[in-house]
This record gives sequence, structure tokens and C-alpha cells, in this order.
Amino acid sequence: MGIWMLSFGLVLAMIRRINMSKYKAVLFDYDGTVANSNQIIVDSWQYMASKLIGAPLTHDEIVKTFGLVLREAMYNCAVAHNLPTDDASIDNMMYTYRSYQF
Repeated sequence: MGIWMLSFGLVLAMIRRINMSKYKAVLFDYDGTVANSNQIIVDSWQYMASKLIGAPLTHDEIVKTFGLVLREAMYNCAVAHNLPTDDASIDNMMYTYRSYQF
């Protein structure tokens, strides 16, 4: 959290020095730039695994999903763990994964 606060503070300081009247918007690459979101991703995967697989995933299994579209990552996980791969099952995996975050 401290890194996020420091980064956010630096971004705000930079914005204050820019003449914002020339711009309509400021975009942030939040995930992995302003904040380190790796831990929440790992925790979300482990939550989904505990609910639907009944066993934790390995660190390597989770890291291999970084950068993939979530549906593709869930499909790959389902195949690796002999789970159903129909749309409804993948949707349920995604819902369970996301429900940890909210």
C-alpha cells in the first residue's frame, strides 16, 4: 500500500505541474504501474480454486495466467484440473474469482 500511495502522490504532483487546460483526460495504467495487484490476483485464484477445485493452485499455475484474458486462463485451468469447459462452467469460475475481490 505504501508503494501505491507514493506512486499516486508522485502522479498527482506531476499533474499539478502540467497545464491541464490543454488536455481533456489523464489516463493511468493502474494495474502493475500505479499499484502492484499481483497479490490480489493470486488470492483470487486461490479463492476460486478452494471453492471449485477443492485444492490450492501452485504458484507456477497462477503466474502462467498473467497477461491472459481471464476466460482463456479459466478455460486452461479447467482443462488442467479436469473440470467442465462449457461456457456456463467457465462463467462460474470467473464469477467466483471476481467475487473474492468485491
